[in-house]
Amino acid sequence: MPRFIQCCAFNNESTICDDKDNPGQVMAMGLPTEAAIKVMVEKLGRYDPYYHYMESNSLNQYNDHTRSKDTILQMLEFSRERKAMSVLCTDS
Repeated sequence: MPRFIQCCAFNNESTICDDKDNPGQVMAMGLPTEAAIKVMVEKLGRYDPYYHYMESNSLNQYNDHTRSKDTILQMLEFSRERKAMSVLCTDS
């Protein structure tokens, strides 16, 4: 799995969920930039030759798959002073 996808999946606290007000639509919860990155990871997962999407109700399926391989040990949230978010995790 490319490191780029791992970084995007781990440095992200947003989520994609069903829109309760508009059935059949999805919405992102969290910061807009993080939500866009989460959607990008899901789209890139469609082209991963080693991963096969399962029929699932999870809209975060590839993100969850990517994050399941490692464990987050420590996280520093994004701050305006640092202009960065950092995650320390185990390496698979």
